[in-house]
Amino acid sequence: MVDLVSLVITTAVLTAHSVGVSSRKHQDFQYQGSNIPPRGGIVSKPSQFRVKEGETVEFPCKTVNEGDAVITWHWAGELVSAGNVKVLTEDRIEILDSGRILRLENITIHDRGVVSCKLNLKSFPVHVNHTLEILVPPIAEILGGQKIVNLTENSRLELSCLGRGYPKPTVSWSKQGIQTEGIQGGSIILPEVRKQDGGQYRCTASSELGYSSDTINVHILYKPVVKLERKYTDEKNIFTLACSVDSNPPSQVSWTKDGNYLKTENYAAIENAGADFEGDGEHILSITSLDETDYGNYTCEAINSIGKSTQTLELKGQPGKPVVISTGHSYSSSEYTLIWTVWTPSNLPIMNQSILYRLRNKASGMPVLENEGTWHNLALISDTASLHGKDKDEFKMDLTGLQGDAEYEVRIRAMNHQGWSQLSDPFYFKTSGKHYTLDFPLFTKHQLTSSTATLPQPLTLTALVLTGVMSYQTLTCFFIR
Repeated sequence: MVDLVSLVITTAVLTAHSVGVSSRKHQDFQYQGSNIPPRGGIVSKPSQFRVKEGETVEFPCKTVNEGDAVITWHWAGELVSAGNVKVLTEDRIEILDSGRILRLENITIHDRGVVSCKLNLKSFPVHVNHTLEILVPPIAEILGGQKIVNLTENSRLELSCLGRGYPKPTVSWSKQGIQTEGIQGGSIILPEVRKQDGGQYRCTASSELGYSSDTINVHILYKPVVKLERKYTDEKNIFTLACSVDSNPPSQVSWTKDGNYLKTENYAAIENAGADFEGDGEHILSITSLDETDYGNYTCEAINSIGKSTQTLELKGQPGKPVVISTGHSYSSSEYTLIWTVWTPSNLPIMNQSILYRLRNKASGMPVLENEGTWHNLALISDTASLHGKDKDEFKMDLTGLQGDAEYEVRIRAMNHQGWSQLSDPFYFKTSGKHYTLDFPLFTKHQLTSSTATLPQPLTLTALVLTGVMSYQTLTCFFIR
């Protein structure tokens, strides 16, 4: 028998094959009737086996009319066996049924390739090739080995991710749960990063066997972004500046007045805690007893390792930005009650106010004509003596002659002896109609009475109505205590 094996090994034509994957046992295919080879042959068909690592696979080589021909197995370019004799010293390989079955246990990823069975007939040798594929679950790996990347704003970001496994996985990217767009393959390239590009990036490799993810945190370092604004309280003699700082790394914040650093013992300076790594935080400067000596240019300065930013606000006792506090819907189709508040120092009463309003939209969808959408300006001139010493600057005005089923925009500004305030933020209200409806309350303001209630004393203001055609009207504006 050994001589026969030696003869087969010597005469066999060896061919090299690459290594492969699979997951099913062999199936036998038999020749029937006239399909049976007359002089012997292999009836097992070429098959593809897809198995996972650690599994076992059996390759078939069923023959007919083989006579004394010997079956040999070849794997990865090497002779494995001849008949029942195993030539390759591999413990995981077992030859069964006189060479008709090759059994391979504990499959590894390196076993991938072609396994060939050959029937060595003297007249014409025949063979069948089986393909072995190893199924490997996907593994995602972001190249570089870093979990945190720090980049300055406007620098280049390049992230690469490798998806391993078989079948070859699909690689995709997401940023803090949001799927990225326009990413081809396993790379992300941003030529100039912005601060909003910071966050956690996740690479996911997916295949029919599941998915795997790897993450990296990108921190964008940028110089401070400063926003300085006034804040108002009910106490007239307290003036507050709020400086919002957004930076990474966090900034050191300081205050100056007319170019000189402030001495904190003269001011109630408070820094809000809780500024995180991204450098967010609000820094407060309060002036507890406002008088003319406090007027000037106040600057908030923020500095970090990337750069410096400042913003300046002039304080000269002018009124604060008016704030509309009335509701956004009118019970009437042609009138609207506008209510607003204005902060002003106690020694600087409001003198004039300007109410700007215009038609913005129609609920019907019809376009607003040019003459309909022009701004109306109510210039309110008050008696300064009658305003002096009031505890609360709250005003009320009825706007009349409005269109029903419409949306209007309102802006307000106020003036005292030190000048005009900023325009209020845009405020929108709707008038009632077919589309914009609002149920009337059970009791209206005219039906409510009280034995202890007193009606507010009307404060007469002269209102100059400026439209396309100038005309004069007298309106009543209530100062509400």
